[in-house]
Amino acid sequence: MKTTEKPVVETDVHDNELSSNLQILRIKSLVGKTLFYSTIPCGFAILAYFSIQEVWAAAAATVALGFVVLFVSFNVWTSSSSKLKKMLGQNITKPILEGIFQVIDYLPESGISVDLIRSSNLIHHWDTYSGSDFLQGKYKGIDVLYSDIHLQEKIEETDEDGKTQTRYETRFKGQWLICDFHKELAAYLQIRENREHRIFKGYKKSKSDIQTDNPEFNEKFQILTSDGHTAFYVLTPHFMEHIISTDTLAKAQSFFCFGDGKVHIALHSGRDSFELKGIRINDLEKIRRDFRKELIHMTGIIDELLLNDELFKEV
Repeated sequence: MKTTEKPVVETDVHDNELSSNLQILRIKSLVGKTLFYSTIPCGFAILAYFSIQEVWAAAAATVALGFVVLFVSFNVWTSSSSKLKKMLGQNITKPILEGIFQVIDYLPESGISVDLIRSSNLIHHWDTYSGSDFLQGKYKGIDVLYSDIHLQEKIEETDEDGKTQTRYETRFKGQWLICDFHKELAAYLQIRENREHRIFKGYKKSKSDIQTDNPEFNEKFQILTSDGHTAFYVLTPHFMEHIISTDTLAKAQSFFCFGDGKVHIALHSGRDSFELKGIRINDLEKIRRDFRKELIHMTGIIDELLLNDELFKEV
């Protein structure tokens, strides 16, 4: 009896090769990072030993070798991390974005302008900014900007001995989408999710400026606006039901800002789109599915807004 072999799918072959390359880069990055941070304490310990023994030649050699190891390990760490990010961007992030948006520009190691992020006033008390996977493009004729964003607050604490220590706390880490309708809402509006989550430390529910006829929405979100009447043009019963149903599936805290003709949609997921910590690189299709879900959640909001013909006025 003649048997037919199952044809090899080209996508599977590509994914296997891609997974292998990503795994190699991840290992190199991890080794470089580990070596970099372990060299300093080990070097000091060896240097202290030679100093006690007054073996100055060996001490000098230790210092020289330590600098070489630090330089090499840092280069391996940063170079491998950069290559890993670019490989993910070009082979996974960009193709998925191209399937949803009309991509004009894509920069894997850049982010949305810090001034645009700050202008939304959605996230309070942050000092440092970083961004990646920047996209400039269009969605159904609307100009859009997208990227991963990480915002941190610098906190300085002084102990009883008068020593000051500095640490950084994450205030936002996730996906940010800005849609430019080139039309302006009659009033400023923010919708901020109140949901408690393990990544949202120091969470306190805040009072809204208005209450809607949807108790579940009122409980789930804080609403801030300069004009309650205008806000209800956005907060239609259908729009609120859509936000509630899709937000339940999103493993993130949602923020929305309407102002200056732009709509900001931010998902505080606590991770980058392709943060590989805890992710199995050999399951690239799962990574793609998860990323698509995040994008569909965000673009679904735009689709709902496009249904409302009287929402915006011409600037």
